[in-house]
Amino acid sequence: MSIGNNEIAQIISILGTGKLPMTGGPAGTLKPVIAQTMPYEKTTGTPTASTGVMDLSAIYLPIGATITSINYINNTTAEATGTHLWFALYDDGRGSSTAGQLACLGQTPDQTGAAAFGASVNLGLSLISPVTTTYSGIYYVAFMCAAGTLPNLTGITRASTASIQLAASAGALLSGTAGSGLTTTAPNPSGAITASNRTQYAYLS
Repeated sequence: MSIGNNEIAQIISILGTGKLPMTGGPAGTLKPVIAQTMPYEKTTGTPTASTGVMDLSAIYLPIGATITSINYINNTTAEATGTHLWFALYDDGRGSSTAGQLACLGQTPDQTGAAAFGASVNLGLSLISPVTTTYSGIYYVAFMCAAGTLPNLTGITRASTASIQLAASAGALLSGTAGSGLTTTAPNPSGAITASNRTQYAYLS
């Protein structure tokens, strides 16, 4: 899924690169925002994921950035009867030996509480090990929750997946899904990716 400068420019123009100082890092600390999947003010809905499935959203990162935590915002519905919850960071496919799949760069610890993600809150989780980016370009931030009731995350739901495909030859997607029945660990490589019409708002710090 490696992409060229033209596709990167398209994604940046769609996502925006504005940075917002927000709370929500571990212990509610104020942390600088390194990047976000879209400007927060552009969010229009609550694109809830499916249980046990990983949702991937494109995010632009500069080379040499050190990522320590991933943050998502729940809208109004708290997670219930949950068994697993984690976030992860993936590359654009250049580090994977499997064509069309992404390499996992890092993930947060698995949250096993039945209600780990409350309603109307920002949840920031530290990566198990910090990740320092090795190229400027598109990465993918991943959300996975296995629960009876999933949180309805802030983001965008588009009319179709067709508008998300930026370059058919390169296979660059704004968002997609991968895996099923996922539990404790982010798959590496990602598994086959299916285009999705939902992008969750997330920011990295």
